[in-house]
Amino acid sequence: MKNKVRVLKTVFDELMKSVKLKFAHQVSKAGLKMPEGVGARFYGFAKDVPEKEANLTDMLLSAHDNPTLQAFIKSNGLSSLSNKHLYNLNRDFARKGPKDSVRVEERVMDLLSIYLGFASFQDFYQTAHGILHPTREVQAKVLNLKENELSAFDLASHYVGFYYSYEDRMRKTLRFKVNFYNLTERGYPAELSGIHDEDLEGVPIVYSGFLKEKPSCSFTELAAEDERPFVLVGYKETHLATQDMRFIRCAATGVSQYRHPFSFEVLLVKADDDHKLLSDQQIIPFYEQVSYIDYYLQVQRRNFRVPARPIQSMGEIKARGNKANMVQGVVGRYRVFTISGKDGLVQHIYEMKKDFRSTLYVKSTNPNHREQPCMISISENRTKLCIAAHVKEGISVVTYAIFDIVPEVVKEIKLLPGVFCGIGNEAGTYGSGKIAVWKDKHAKDPGPVSHAQLKKLAKDNPELRKGLLATLCSEVYLSANTRKAQKVEELRNLLEGLA
Repeated sequence: MKNKVRVLKTVFDELMKSVKLKFAHQVSKAGLKMPEGVGARFYGFAKDVPEKEANLTDMLLSAHDNPTLQAFIKSNGLSSLSNKHLYNLNRDFARKGPKDSVRVEERVMDLLSIYLGFASFQDFYQTAHGILHPTREVQAKVLNLKENELSAFDLASHYVGFYYSYEDRMRKTLRFKVNFYNLTERGYPAELSGIHDEDLEGVPIVYSGFLKEKPSCSFTELAAEDERPFVLVGYKETHLATQDMRFIRCAATGVSQYRHPFSFEVLLVKADDDHKLLSDQQIIPFYEQVSYIDYYLQVQRRNFRVPARPIQSMGEIKARGNKANMVQGVVGRYRVFTISGKDGLVQHIYEMKKDFRSTLYVKSTNPNHREQPCMISISENRTKLCIAAHVKEGISVVTYAIFDIVPEVVKEIKLLPGVFCGIGNEAGTYGSGKIAVWKDKHAKDPGPVSHAQLKKLAKDNPELRKGLLATLCSEVYLSANTRKAQKVEELRNLLEGLA
């Protein structure tokens, strides 16, 4: 029985690259023709071959000017090697993944290596310049592995995964390993642990499955013993199996022990077998020098979960305890009045569209501040609307406002009272105070409100005058800000004069 050894695809590819270069040199030297391409004719397995066209198999077995190769061919019975043998061998490797391996007759690998001037195949992979040291070590490990020994994770790539925990509100870690040296029909074997350290009965949870390489991402499908799924989709610029990427950014999706679907970002960092992070110079314990990862995760917080509650009809869909039809009345345009120590009464324009997208419009010399997208939140009792407005570029200004959204709570006053807080690192972008919100589909022109504008608004909307007096001009609102207090007093006198 002919002895077989396991050969890595990367090692075989490097060997054949050198063999083809030497073959081309010999063909040229002998005045023969090179076969077209590297198919059947290249290996001598073809019909109707043109005259004086060489092929690799015949060139190898002729062993011109190479007594060592001639002796090896004779002693190992290789003179009758089929022209189809090397052709099939090349096809076997072509079907494999970048880090996969194939079991090959040892004498054939020695034949190719001796042809190149090496003593044996072992001499080739240990000394050839094109093979990196880590690859030599792996080749030595897999050389004599049998088929049933290849499923173990002895040659796995190990990663520590960092993610932000929804429950604990802190950085946590998981462990991930994948065996790139064993490509199966389902992908590369993979295992993950650390998402839920134990199940409800205290048994450690391990997710097992396979990683598949897609054109633009890696896709790892895993499952726990209770069949709960877990999926990792990783961004990549090249094949993970051909390049040891130190960092892989992933999106993780799974189901918690309490059946909540969840998703979060995971930053996988290459580690050794003991799960110590690998750097360019040294091995660093993962619990050291990870402050940059903590900062990234705490700021991004890409993590959410879906409640495990059934929905029987569209009308039952709720957000923060509110059904969509309960807050439809909030949709529209609003004048948001406040008092400035410089300009007196000022109005901003707030708009909530039918799809609940909302925007705050303000008057500013900075074009980036004039139109501010908003995030909204509505209290569960449907009495308060909270908006957080931010500029489109950067975070130089953030404005928070809370106001009543059910007119009935302010009795006969149709104006909606609220408060705001502006935070910014530019002059005039910070401050706080009360606001008065008036729904008006014709609202436009944010900025200071002149006496003439106010008179017209009060004349067209009698309740507006009463509402502004009850909110912005209340005695409780007066503060140590002398300029603002003067503006409040001026506004009160003007509004009382319009009675």
